[in-house]
Amino acid sequence: NEYKSYLSRMKPPDAQQWDGVTEDSLFLHDGLLRIADLIHVPPDICSSQSTTSSVSWHAETMTSARLAREIEQIYCHKSSSYQRFQDYRLCALKGYWKAKKSSSRLDAVVSNNSSFSKANEKTSLPFTSRVSLLLVFPLLEAQSITNPELCKKTIRLLSDCLRECDPLSLANEPQDCLDGLENLLCSWITSDKFVETEKEKTDLASTLVTLACARGSIRMIVSTINTIQKLKCSSLSVRRMLKDLLELTGGSGIPTCLSGGLHHLCWDHSDIISVPTDISSRENKSREVPRSIATDGKYLFMTGCTGAGLARVGTGRSGTLRGVVYARNVHIEQGWVTYADGHLLFRAASLDSSKSPFCYRINPSTLQVEGEVGLGGNVVSNNNNTTTTITLCSDGIYVYWLTCSSVVVKSESNKSNKSLTIFVDTLTLGEDEEGKIELVPVKDRVALQRKDVEASKSITEALIERLRPMRSSSGTLALEAIQLIAATAKDDNAQTSCGLTLKCLRRTPIYTCGNHLVMVVSPSGVSRSGQPSALFVPALSVSSPSTKGIATSLCFSLSDGSLDQRLELTDCPGCALSKGSFLSSMGACYDSYNNLIWTCSDEWIEEWGNPGNMSPHHIARKLGSITLPGSDSPDVPLNTVISILLHHLGSSCCHHQMSSDQSNVSDITAGYLGQISDILRSVQEDEQQLHCVLVLLNLTMQSVVEPSSDMTNNILELRNQVWKILSSSNYSEDILKAACNILSNSFEVFYNTEESQRKIVVDLIKGSDNTGCQILQTSVFSHIGNQLDSSIADTPSSWCSSYIIDFVLQAVISESCTLVNYMVSLSNDDFKTVIAHMPERSPCMSLMSSIQSHLVRYSLANSDNTKVISNLYDYVKLVLKGTRKVRLLGSALSGHVMITLHVLCYVTGIRGSTVVVQWA
Repeated sequence: NEYKSYLSRMKPPDAQQWDGVTEDSLFLHDGLLRIADLIHVPPDICSSQSTTSSVSWHAETMTSARLAREIEQIYCHKSSSYQRFQDYRLCALKGYWKAKKSSSRLDAVVSNNSSFSKANEKTSLPFTSRVSLLLVFPLLEAQSITNPELCKKTIRLLSDCLRECDPLSLANEPQDCLDGLENLLCSWITSDKFVETEKEKTDLASTLVTLACARGSIRMIVSTINTIQKLKCSSLSVRRMLKDLLELTGGSGIPTCLSGGLHHLCWDHSDIISVPTDISSRENKSREVPRSIATDGKYLFMTGCTGAGLARVGTGRSGTLRGVVYARNVHIEQGWVTYADGHLLFRAASLDSSKSPFCYRINPSTLQVEGEVGLGGNVVSNNNNTTTTITLCSDGIYVYWLTCSSVVVKSESNKSNKSLTIFVDTLTLGEDEEGKIELVPVKDRVALQRKDVEASKSITEALIERLRPMRSSSGTLALEAIQLIAATAKDDNAQTSCGLTLKCLRRTPIYTCGNHLVMVVSPSGVSRSGQPSALFVPALSVSSPSTKGIATSLCFSLSDGSLDQRLELTDCPGCALSKGSFLSSMGACYDSYNNLIWTCSDEWIEEWGNPGNMSPHHIARKLGSITLPGSDSPDVPLNTVISILLHHLGSSCCHHQMSSDQSNVSDITAGYLGQISDILRSVQEDEQQLHCVLVLLNLTMQSVVEPSSDMTNNILELRNQVWKILSSSNYSEDILKAACNILSNSFEVFYNTEESQRKIVVDLIKGSDNTGCQILQTSVFSHIGNQLDSSIADTPSSWCSSYIIDFVLQAVISESCTLVNYMVSLSNDDFKTVIAHMPERSPCMSLMSSIQSHLVRYSLANSDNTKVISNLYDYVKLVLKGTRKVRLLGSALSGHVMITLHVLCYVTGIRGSTVVVQWA
């Protein structure tokens, strides 16, 4: 991440400004307006004057021949406004592709550097010690053949040593030594020469499982599961190790935070919410409420800069167009918006003075209030029924309510200091006795405590009390400055238990991933919002003293409320804070559906990666929960041992896949794939175990870049097993999605020839009633579209052939006809709901859009190639032939087709082409 941050600073300034732009946004008029300052327009376009003034067409009074002449005069004249507009958009596309090409070169450098650094990792164990250990294993294996007692003594000795180890405690030990120990145990357990009784074999298997848990290697745990599945023993003595392994939920990691190396996108947006004057004047008299944002993984729901109003904006995912405002409701009062468990919730600031309702339920499509949501359970109100809400946020499942309460805290000097304690209530959606939706507490409330600030404050106060009159004038000035700071802090606002003043806390961006509650504040020593700071603040862990901090993430644990870590945001020149935005105008939220962090300020919307692990309840929601049966006996049934190990593998793979860290599953071999295939074949009846194995297989196949020849049979066997799952109707939708992710993410590995790839794509375009095939269509088309969008090759992709385009175009036209017929049959309310989600692209439409963009991009780069011009003509003919069948075409597709025609005229030097007239 630090190296990525360094390369992002090395990126040309022009390329940085294009990061938040997509080709789709350039086909929208408002998208072109947002990047007007970035476009280099040739002088001849700027100086050309339009020969056509404003034209009014009355198609109902014109003949067809006259209307055609008018269209030809406007659209085909060399200096018409239409031609100048298309030239302007063409310049924008050229600038975008140039910046994208320079960025891709830096990405290649990042990948090469990361692979080089992993290849040069070395263990800290000296050479002689490592060689001595490695030579012991073949001696033990050879001597145990003639002396079986040596095997038994070795197992007892190893079992005693591993009894003191915790899960994952051997992760940093030399890998070759642990591999030798694993191979030795596996050779003993699979042979009848070394162990005679079932008791001895059970002890050996327990030792192997304990070693796998202590090492934590995904490859070794897979090998262990494959080995113990073939045993006939009923239970293993591994209760203590499995109990500790379950508490890790897949492994440890750093808390969630804003990291410069995980800054993905930043695009500008104008003030999308214009609150009416009467509401604005009323809100200005009330308390200050910051901006609030929430997400369902597809859209962003955000309030205005004053906390009033509500808008729904596309994220560019799941068929939405990035930055497009799909719906607004300017009549929403000040408050906080959050999205939890499929419901969009809004708590107004005025509800702090009332007991009921707790919040309102908002329709995600129309943004209108649908109903009220009460507060159930034993949630204690602060200040005798008077509650002060700091924020309301969510991790996608639970709702977290931050409130403050005035309490008296006694310090060590027996002085009573009045401070505000910040509480966090964890709530979940449920139903009361009458069937109404309400929020009920999940666990006891937690008080946030920041102990480092308490220590620094006590040191500051002690020094101030011991100050003596100084003789020099500089000492007098220093004393006056200290007194002025103390008076300002007292008059400004009371200090809270999390170390911030109440005024600063209300304006601080706060979000949570379920493990930690994160407050994004100004870095130590920098006061961007005017809050006072202590004289002595703990040092931050930055890479170098000269590194400039942009912001600091205060990570509070949601289990006990303590401050776990302070993580600094540095080296991120493309973020909004580096461009001049203020933290007080920023809102933040966690996207559990894509494992992202979204931030929004007055002018910028940003997408960040999440470096932290998934929370336990997110893992339980995805893979199901698992518990260890209560018993005093150390023995655990074999099937339970396998379930816990697979659950740990699934959790660990979720963490690695979300963080794009695949270092723990490198060096994939044919034997390893064979072991996964055997495990997958044996867990078909247990859906929870099957889901964990599919998650493991997804991460494993993404690590197979260039499969060797000996892997061919294993890959074919795995593909057949995944297709068998997709073709079955006995599995849930989550299982089908996991199977689809395997085929789409490793599409080129499972289908390594162009012919096989075309065949599966055509079969998916033709459609099927099977649910698994419909999900696979979305996954595969999205994967191919991402490849086409990121491709900057000098040769056109094989997906741009007329054979594929014809099938895709037929599917798009069929979808358009179906949509027209469906819209005609809707009622007025349902019609408004559907319109509120437009424009939204289907998988086929997204693939069509990516093919068009790729074809146009390649054509502009190779305008002297006659074959390219021929391909463009063929493509335009296909589009014109198909669109005669339907009168409805999406705006994004229309923009793509028009710029394609314009490029066709550009590369051939023709103005007023007959093809353009025919399209118009």
